[in-house]
Amino acid sequence: MPGSSEQDWQQLAEQIGLGGKRREVAGMKLFVDGTVDNGRAWLFEPDAYGESVAPFWPRPEEYAAAVRFFAARGIPTATHAIGDAGVAAVLEAFESLPPGGPQAVHRIEHLETVPDALIGRFARTGLVASMQPTHCTHFSPADQTDNWSTRLGPERANNAWRCADLRVAGTTLGLGSDWPIAPFEPLPILADAQLRRRSGHREEVPISPGQALTARQARSKAIPRTQPGLRGIGRLLGP
Repeated sequence: MPGSSEQDWQQLAEQIGLGGKRREVAGMKLFVDGTVDNGRAWLFEPDAYGESVAPFWPRPEEYAAAVRFFAARGIPTATHAIGDAGVAAVLEAFESLPPGGPQAVHRIEHLETVPDALIGRFARTGLVASMQPTHCTHFSPADQTDNWSTRLGPERANNAWRCADLRVAGTTLGLGSDWPIAPFEPLPILADAQLRRRSGHREEVPISPGQALTARQARSKAIPRTQPGLRGIGRLLGP
């Protein structure tokens, strides 16, 4: 959490490996922002209501220090970042890591709106782009009349859930459910990633159909159980 110290981080790190038959502490979850819908995402420019301009960590450099602490110990991290400025801050934190450190899988969760300037930076950091197809298909219609799209405006709404562009740029994608926020059933999630609309709803207009994945891409490789945070379904899509 913001304001925590290295002593706090060390106490968390000591919990890695704890668990039982059905659970295990296998990594750290961090947040750099909230959500677009409630005006708490972190954007480069304010939303339509003048909101979503502040990071969750008042001093983002402390977030970056926490990332360096866990990465230096080979501990996987998953960072919630939805707004474009939030995604950029996570990229900057991982770009600052010294080369040759311990190997671990690190992820950005959600990354709902990402401009062109950030796409190419993912592959260089090795970060996994962990995305939820049903966040797009269940909550943001193609006509952009929903609260999320209205707040962002057309340009940022058109930069949403860029699964195909990230993959083409060499990024590894992780598709998940984010259950219980969205449905957890794996097959409809895989179908939505291909259709860019809700599966079983042929009457719906696809949302940014150019970002659709093929069936093979959507189902390619399962994430090991040791990777935390991909709830409901986890699939890795190689670059």
